[in-house]
Amino acid sequence: MSGTWSLCVFLNISPAGQRGESVDAIIHAVPGHKGEPGESGPLGPQGHPGLYGAPGAPGESGMIFHSQKLLSIVAAGCKGSQGQAGKKGPIGNPGLKGDQGDRGFPGLHGATGARGTVGIKGIRGPPGPCEETRKGGSFLFTKHSQRHLIPECPTGSERVYSGYSLLFINGNNRAHGQDLGTLGSCLPHFSTMPFLFCNTEHTCRYASRNDYSYWLSTDTPLPDGVPFISEQGLKDYISRCTVCEATANVIAIHSQTTFIPDCPSGWDSLWSGYSFVMETGVGAEGSGQPLASPGSCLEHFRKIPFIECHGRGTCNYFIDAYSYWLAALNPYDMFSKPMPQINKDNPASLISHCRVCMKRL
Repeated sequence: MSGTWSLCVFLNISPAGQRGESVDAIIHAVPGHKGEPGESGPLGPQGHPGLYGAPGAPGESGMIFHSQKLLSIVAAGCKGSQGQAGKKGPIGNPGLKGDQGDRGFPGLHGATGARGTVGIKGIRGPPGPCEETRKGGSFLFTKHSQRHLIPECPTGSERVYSGYSLLFINGNNRAHGQDLGTLGSCLPHFSTMPFLFCNTEHTCRYASRNDYSYWLSTDTPLPDGVPFISEQGLKDYISRCTVCEATANVIAIHSQTTFIPDCPSGWDSLWSGYSFVMETGVGAEGSGQPLASPGSCLEHFRKIPFIECHGRGTCNYFIDAYSYWLAALNPYDMFSKPMPQINKDNPASLISHCRVCMKRL
């Protein structure tokens, strides 16, 4: 306790005498009055951290607020006035053209789906309209596209079926041809060897070395460096055909000039082309076309309009193949000696033109 102390000493002063014996002085200190508080002392150095206190008592339960209600209370306010529209900013410069993306990888070939179940039998259709019976019989003829596309039947005729254009076959060095104007030249299915040979031993075989088949070809060019065409690549080189049914006879007319002839009076034109006569292949074997048949009038001229196929499953064009066409003659010089002509740029200018016609009923 802060304060001051008063010291009172009572002495009996007398004349000096002899020195007495030493005695112990008894001092009694009497507390003084409480002094005024002193000025604050300077800040002492920071003490060491104290010990952790004991855990406090649990606090009182707080009030529970729902967030949606609280947000609605906080967010609810007076609606402000609409501000003024800002100024339109300047138009930006066009962006740079982006780089072309990389080509994606081909997708995987999907698996073949399962064959569906046979559907239920449909309901019977309504009766068809009555039509007059055709007068006379019907006439069948074949149209060849000389392309890998199926041709349409001309106006006035109806499609019977479509197939592939067979020209002739060669078995054991003997050829047998088909009239391109008949349905025998249009086979529903293609094969490089569409026939077998059988003998007296009750066996039938495919000949892979001595038998050949010849088909009208397309205008697809041969790939470079490929000696033979096989498998799926063949479909681009075999001409397609359609067998058509007409109500009247169909014939071919040949002009033997470079002019396309007109159909006779009472006949309608079906198509025009070039006068094809004959063809030969391996061993100089081949076949010819009847000039009255529509098969002798091919729409497209090609120096070799057919392709040779073998039993080993391949086809190609060969140098021993020849085609024969009616020549374009000069009507005013019929009885003179024929003069050889060569026109490599346009050989079709030397070939007779023709037209296929159908009788008008």
